[in-house]
Amino acid sequence: MPDLKQEISALLAEQAYRPDEPGCAVGVYLNGEPLFEGCHGVRALGGTEPITPTTNFRIASVSKQFTAAAILLLAERGQLRLAASLCDLFPGFPAYGAEITVAELIGHTSGIKDYEDLIPSDFSGTFRDADVLHLMTQQESGDFAPGSAYHYSNTAYALLALIVEKITCESFPSFLEHNLFGPAGMKRSLAWDDRIAVVDERAMGHRRDKAGAWELRDQGLTTSVLGDGGIYTSIREYALWDLALRNDRILSPAALRQAYTPGRLDDGSSTGYGFGWRIEEKRGLMVCHHTGSTTGFNSFARRIPSIGLCTIFLANRNGDEPKNLAPKIEDLALAQLKDLLP
Repeated sequence: MPDLKQEISALLAEQAYRPDEPGCAVGVYLNGEPLFEGCHGVRALGGTEPITPTTNFRIASVSKQFTAAAILLLAERGQLRLAASLCDLFPGFPAYGAEITVAELIGHTSGIKDYEDLIPSDFSGTFRDADVLHLMTQQESGDFAPGSAYHYSNTAYALLALIVEKITCESFPSFLEHNLFGPAGMKRSLAWDDRIAVVDERAMGHRRDKAGAWELRDQGLTTSVLGDGGIYTSIREYALWDLALRNDRILSPAALRQAYTPGRLDDGSSTGYGFGWRIEEKRGLMVCHHTGSTTGFNSFARRIPSIGLCTIFLANRNGDEPKNLAPKIEDLALAQLKDLLP
């Protein structure tokens, strides 16, 4: 049978990553142990620091699983009811919030409007989670009745981060550090607030310009909103997160079952989305996964908890490589792990 490292390396070689351009870090882990780690390119265009397994990338919407875990942890501790409404949590919120629950926010069935579409054209400065809440308090309704439809929502996860702060009287980055990253052993991962923290070994984001040349595009108007996509981590530290979840160091088995269970709409149809995860089945195994994309970053995390397989693809460049290649890399690993399959 072909060597897994050689197979994955050959697949990545087809992308013709250059050593002096932005690139990627790819990791495949089994029960926390690396089956493959491969890195290509530099942390910043024009720089000399190569991407390594400890390089920290902005993971964009892959962050949502951490926000959801924070909410589930508060629910387990009895500090928050998943049935609580926006009006319960934010006194003075418009009346439409009385019908929107925390659970519906997590599962993208709340009907809350997209904040990106409502930012004033003359807004200047840094847009943050609190600005999302302010925009929602200026609305008179959502887009649909809560529970009646599925619509992926960054707004919902910005509000969830604020709920964490409201309940705990602690900043969202601090809560994650003390309750998720710390217990998982993720010493250099963080929800990055540029006012108070520095990202170690930070990769900068890049996009191709109209001529096809790479340009620095690290931050955009909404990239300081934390709940929906503000976390930085590396492939090695994400492997620690995967292991901590599997070993029940963060959430109980009951809470994880809830996280991995796709939601149901009022008509009984499945949303395909749990609490911070998209859920699918492959070869009789449950796969929980999430993509992330913002400005100059792309990411894809895929986990098969029952056999301990984790595939993580982080890129500091725009493009579809994580989305296209991560499932193929997972398939290569599964082909080598036949004894673990049902």
